[in-house]
Amino acid sequence: MKSSDYKYKSGFIVLIIVFAVVSCIDDNGTDALGEDEGRIVGTWNLVAVRVSVFGAPVDVTRFDNCLLDTFLTFEADKEFHSSLSRESDGECTTDTASGTWEFEEGSTYTIHADGLDVGSGTQELDFSNNNNTFSFSESDVIDGFDGKATFSFDRE
Repeated sequence: MKSSDYKYKSGFIVLIIVFAVVSCIDDNGTDALGEDEGRIVGTWNLVAVRVSVFGAPVDVTRFDNCLLDTFLTFEADKEFHSSLSRESDGECTTDTASGTWEFEEGSTYTIHADGLDVGSGTQELDFSNNNNTFSFSESDVIDGFDGKATFSFDRE
């Protein structure tokens, strides 16, 4: 056997091994989820909180930069984790929560997490930017006024 034949055959064997290894790599289990269900999987960073009282929206993150350290993680195995940061007495404080999430239908998801102040329960998510941004809104009483808060997240 010529040395060039040996190099050709060994290169071919290495190529087959590489393809075999790559085909076995796990993709976080998202293949088991449907397209609509799986688009939530990943880590999402808070980019804006807009509060609307009397129809005038205000971006709260302009007054509390700590909020921008907030993130949500939705895992393919339906686990959920959150880290909510906010300013308290001039310092950033962080609260964490864990639980589970479920896909309902369309763009509706339900989050079950003890200690989660915002977003817990069933939410209709508005996906945009090729599914790399989502937002949801909640109505609440803000400083004695009925208001609506919209939370926007970008995929990490």
